[in-house]
Amino acid sequence: MTVDDSGAPQAATAAPDDEADLAATVLRLVEELETRLPPAVVRVERDPGVGDRLAGRPGPVTAVVVDTGAGRLLVLDAGPRGFACTSATRVGGVVVARRRLRLSAWLARLDAFLAAREEETAIAEAAAQRVLVTLGSAEPSDALTVHADALDEDLADLPAHVEGRVPADVVDAVRRICAELRETHERLPAGAAHGHLVHRVATDYLPTTLRIYLELPQAWAQEYSGFGGRTALDILREQLDILEIGVRELHRAVLEDDGERLLANGAFLADRFGNADSDLHLPDHTD
Repeated sequence: MTVDDSGAPQAATAAPDDEADLAATVLRLVEELETRLPPAVVRVERDPGVGDRLAGRPGPVTAVVVDTGAGRLLVLDAGPRGFACTSATRVGGVVVARRRLRLSAWLARLDAFLAAREEETAIAEAAAQRVLVTLGSAEPSDALTVHADALDEDLADLPAHVEGRVPADVVDAVRRICAELRETHERLPAGAAHGHLVHRVATDYLPTTLRIYLELPQAWAQEYSGFGGRTALDILREQLDILEIGVRELHRAVLEDDGERLLANGAFLADRFGNADSDLHLPDHTD
């Protein structure tokens, strides 16, 4: 188990081998677990001494019980000799079976449970977002459409449609790309043979990339690092970086009337953005 920039527990990609390190990790994450999970799911027991009570401290952790559903529990007891980890089964409020686990195995099961909860939350938030759009309480994705017959106007408006919905650096990147596209479009000679490349980026690649990201539940998109250790927001930033470089090359090619560069860059962008698949899509069963 690891901790992201916000301090929230995340699924571990490579847990430390040292059992003492793992124990210290658990203690650091206990408070976050209480914040992240409802009381019905996690219970943390502490044993504050007199000094703790006088200082208003919660006291040392003596046990952590996580209810993973269907009567299955992950129990961690903290004693003077270290941690004792078990999986347990509860029926009618009574624990009827226990199985001892190594701390690393206990953490792995906890990671799997947290990841499953993240996915369930993402599904619920996606459904709620669709309801809000239906009710008119959220901006629909078609607000991100750039029309070929109103390309300059729509590109000028596009940054405003994502402002407040993505971090400021992403808005700035969108604003730069839109400005470069508008200037490139203005400099295209009438009837330019390769004008369709500029239109394709403006009306398809850029708005589609933004639309796919904004249709994701935002907490999930910014925190879940299930894309090879990257979040959906990380991938969006990477894609916008590629688009910005590509648009800059298109602009230079138009200025220099370099047809070969236009074709080469157009082929590169088409290969990267010209298909319906995206690493940012939620799994099929979330639709």
